[in-house]
Amino acid sequence: DASVAQKVLVYLAGPMPGIALATAGFIALPAEVSIQYPWVHQLLMVMLTLNVINLLPVTPLDGGRVVEVLLFMRWPRLRVVFTAVSAAVLVGVGTLLGERGMLIIGVLIALALPTQWRFSQLARAIRRAPGEKMDEQPAARRVFTALAATPFMKWTYQHRAVAADELIGQLRTPVPGVAAVGLGLMLYAGCFFAPVVAAVIASPGMREIWEARDTIAAIGEEEGAPGARAPQRDWATELAQSKQAPPEQRLALLTEATEAGFIAGTGTDEELKASKAEMRRIAEQLPRGNVARAHALFVTMDDDEQDSVRSQSELRPLMEELVEATPEAAALRGRIGFALAGTMQSSPERLQLLKQSRDGMLGNGKPGDIYLGEAWSELAGELAKQGDPGAAEVEWRAFLTWCASVPADNWAANACVNSARMGYSSFLIRQARFDDAEAFLRPSAEAAAAQAAQGKRAPLMRSSWQMEDLLWMAIRKGDAAQASKWLDAWGQAPGEKRNPRYVFAQLATADSMHDEKGTEQARKRIADFPGKLLSLCKAQMPKYEGTELGAKRAALISRYELCKGRAA
Repeated sequence: DASVAQKVLVYLAGPMPGIALATAGFIALPAEVSIQYPWVHQLLMVMLTLNVINLLPVTPLDGGRVVEVLLFMRWPRLRVVFTAVSAAVLVGVGTLLGERGMLIIGVLIALALPTQWRFSQLARAIRRAPGEKMDEQPAARRVFTALAATPFMKWTYQHRAVAADELIGQLRTPVPGVAAVGLGLMLYAGCFFAPVVAAVIASPGMREIWEARDTIAAIGEEEGAPGARAPQRDWATELAQSKQAPPEQRLALLTEATEAGFIAGTGTDEELKASKAEMRRIAEQLPRGNVARAHALFVTMDDDEQDSVRSQSELRPLMEELVEATPEAAALRGRIGFALAGTMQSSPERLQLLKQSRDGMLGNGKPGDIYLGEAWSELAGELAKQGDPGAAEVEWRAFLTWCASVPADNWAANACVNSARMGYSSFLIRQARFDDAEAFLRPSAEAAAAQAAQGKRAPLMRSSWQMEDLLWMAIRKGDAAQASKWLDAWGQAPGEKRNPRYVFAQLATADSMHDEKGTEQARKRIADFPGKLLSLCKAQMPKYEGTELGAKRAALISRYELCKGRAA
C-alpha cells in the first residue's frame, strides 16, 4: 500500500547511491591519480556502468519499475508496447555488438510478452480514477469479478492467478495524476542523465579540455582576428553556377575547390573520383603549357609514395610543360619540383630541384605559403646533409626573415615562424652548437612564459617544444636550476603534465638534482602509463639523434630500465 512517490524513491534508492559515489569519485579524482593508478578510474567506471544499467527503463530493472509505476498503471497497454520495444532494442543491440548477455536478456523479456498482454487486458477491465486507492479485500473483489467475465474464463488457472496476484497489489497504489507522472519522470530523467553527464565532464580527457579552455579561446581569438583567415566560400554554389562557364574557368574553380578540401572533405569516394575525372577530361582538352591544365593534372595525381619511379614519370613532363615566364607558372613549377624532389634520395639533382622550387615559389609567394615553407626547410636540411652547414645556416636565417615579413594578423605568421624556429634550432642542435641554440631559443621561450603568467597561454602551447629543448640543454650542462625553471614553464602548457616526454623530463631534472624521491616518483609514473607501448621506447627523437642530448636521454632510459618489458 505504498504511495507512488514512496515506490519511486525506493526503486531509485537501489542504483543511486552507487551512481552518486562513482560520480563524486570522478569529480574528486585528480587526473594525475587517474593516470598513475588506472585501476581507480576503471573501478569508478564499473560502479557507474552497473548502476546506470540498473536505471535503464527495462523491466525487471529498477528503472523499469519506476516507469511501470508512473505510466503503466494509468495506461496498461503501454506496458506491452514498452516491453516489446525494450526486447527488440536489447536483441538488436546485442546482435549488432555481439553482446551475448544483452541478447539473452532481450529474449527473456520477449518471452514475457504474452503475460504482459494478459495483464494489460485485465487491468483495462478495471477502470480507476486518478488518486483512487483500495484496500486489499476490495481490490481482490474487483479483480475476481472481472475474471468471471467470459473473455477471461478462457484463460488457464495459472494465467488468471498470476495476473490477479500482480493486479491486486497494483490496485492498492493510487493511480498517479498527470502532474505526478510529469514530476516523477523528471526526477527519473535527472537521476539517469545528470550523473552520466557529470562523470563525462569530470573524466580525465574532458578535464584536460576544460583546463585548456582559456588556451583554446585564445587561439580562437588569434585565428579569428581581422585578416587572420580568408572568408569561407560557398563552394557548392560556386561549382553549381560554373557548370555553364567556359571550360578553363570551370577547371580553375574545380582545382581550387579540391585543394581547399571541399570535395574530398564532404563528398564520397565516388564523388571525388568523378570530380577528378572531370578535371582530367577538361585538362586534356587544353593545350600543353597551359597553367590551369598543369595545375589540375598535378592536383589529380594519385598519391603513391611507394612508387617513386611512377611519380617521377608523371611529374617531370608537367614541369617541362611550364615554360611560361609568368609568376603563376613559376610558382606552380616550383610546387611540382618540390613534389619531384620528395621522390628522390639525397643527391645533387635533389638539391638543385629544391633550390629551383624555393626560387620559383618565392617569386609569387603568398604570405605564409606552406608549400614554400616546406621547400625552404627541405633545402636547408639537404644542404646540411650534403656537408655544407654554412650554406644551410644562410638558408635558415633567410627563411626566418621571410617568415617575419608575414603580416602579424595572419594566422599563417605564427605557424611559419614556429616551423622556421623549430627547423633552425634542430639544425643547431645536430651541429652540436648547443650554446647558439640556447641563445636563439631563450628570448622567445621567456616571452611565452611571461605571457602565460599573465593568463595568455596560447603562445606557451606553441612554444612547449622550446622549453623541452632548453631543459635538455640545461641538463647537458649540469644546470639543474635552469632545467627546473624550464620544466615548470613547460608544465604550464595544457595537457603537457600527462605527456610521457614531460614525465621523462621530470625524471631527468630530478636526477640532475640528485632528488631520489622525485626520481622514483617520475619513474613510477612512467611505469604506470597505460598500455605496453611508450613513445620513449618506440623511437629516438630525430633532432636529438646522434647528439649529446640523445646520448643523455638514452643513458637515463637504460639506467632506470624505463623500457623494460615494453613492446616497441
